Amino acid sequence: MISINSEPIFFIIVVAWVIYRILATKRAGSLHLLREIVINFFFLYACIVFSYTFLPIDIVLYGFNPNDANLVPLVQTIRFLQNLDYPGVVRNLLGNLVLLAPLGIFLPLLFRKFRKFSVILGTGFLVTLGIEVFQLLLSFRVFDIDDLIINTIGVALGYGVFKLIYLIPPLRRAIDSVADGETPAAGRYSFLFAAVVLAGFLAIFYLSILGSTETEKMILEKLPQQEQQLIATSQVGEFLLVFSEAPDGAKNAFYFRQVIFNRYTPISWNMNLDLQENEYVISGTAFNGKEMDYFAIARSNQMVAAMTFGNSQFPVTSSGEYHFSYARLPLAQTDAYFSFHFVDAAGNDLRLSQDS
Repeated sequence: MISINSEPIFFIIVVAWVIYRILATKRAGSLHLLREIVINFFFLYACIVFSYTFLPIDIVLYGFNPNDANLVPLVQTIRFLQNLDYPGVVRNLLGNLVLLAPLGIFLPLLFRKFRKFSVILGTGFLVTLGIEVFQLLLSFRVFDIDDLIINTIGVALGYGVFKLIYLIPPLRRAIDSVADGETPAAGRYSFLFAAVVLAGFLAIFYLSILGSTETEKMILEKLPQQEQQLIATSQVGEFLLVFSEAPDGAKNAFYFRQVIFNRYTPISWNMNLDLQENEYVISGTAFNGKEMDYFAIARSNQMVAAMTFGNSQFPVTSSGEYHFSYARLPLAQTDAYFSFHFVDAAGNDLRLSQDS
């Protein structure tokens, strides 16, 4: 998981927005005060939505599981309606309904092309779909089709409020004057604003990755500082295992997961072990709510071809007398810790014993 500091992102957004409005106003040749007030309130509203839906920005770089998404319409909403007395349920339902409702007011107020129900409804759907899809990458947030439906209904209700306001003649004239203040140049500058914000976010994301991950070379160069002597390394699938020895003879295994740009992040544990000849050790960590990652280290001078579990085989990489393997199995396989075997090329069990 990569945690991105939101403060520099907001700084870039605000600075880019101020420059964008200055350039747009200068190109228009005059300042339409009422439109400028409305469009800046719209910007403030967009920042609030961004904060509510995306913060904290903790991006999942591995363990992404789309199966956690709720794709069955209205099931979650019906469950909420049946439990309205639960804390936070009413707030959640009303929050989703109200969150994007102002979008149905601001867009037709600022732009005439959004004064068709089909256009505003489609725009609301695409905006909330974009929010839900991006939330798939964030920890502690999931894609929920009910949010998509309720947010879109909220946009439609907001548009209904706009249509009612538009029926009042004095307000209609003011609304039309706001929309008439749009200039062709504003569209080009808005595209530039979006490009600057996106480039700034990607730059911060990249720097955040550099600050919280390491290359294999960086990992190995740190070993002497940690008073560790390298024994062996092994790349097992998406994992890097570093096997080292301390001055007192204690041996340590450190696991790292490859994330992006050939960089690694440490798995939240390591282990101390002192394997004897023809011994192995199995350690595991939950990958998600349904699967478990198992890591194996064996010590043997025999040729180890594979690690087995039932009818499944998992590849082994070797470095001298040390052999490493990895398996991802259903969490329900509670006997997995005690059911791995190591075999030779002919499939014969090498009868390695598990370190106690």
